[in-house]
Amino acid sequence: MRIQIISIAIMFSFTAGNVALANEISCDGVYIQDDLDVPAMKGDVLAKCGQPESTDGQIWIYNMHNGVKKVLQFNDSDQLESIKDRVSD
Repeated sequence: MRIQIISIAIMFSFTAGNVALANEISCDGVYIQDDLDVPAMKGDVLAKCGQPESTDGQIWIYNMHNGVKKVLQFNDSDQLESIKDRVSD
């Protein structure tokens, strides 16, 4: 019985830790996430990731090495709101 409880607790800790993973972009080993208490600013992203492949207002798109595009959405205060993956066409 005790082993079952410990096993369940361990399984829960692994799954609970993976439930709310942030979307992120990696630029030369530096990770930028979209769920930080203090959001990344456009200037921070630009300094770490360089110029995006394309922009459309508050949306920046970066082409990643694995064929996935990272779509970054900023708000009117230039704070990063979300990062989404989009498979290249």
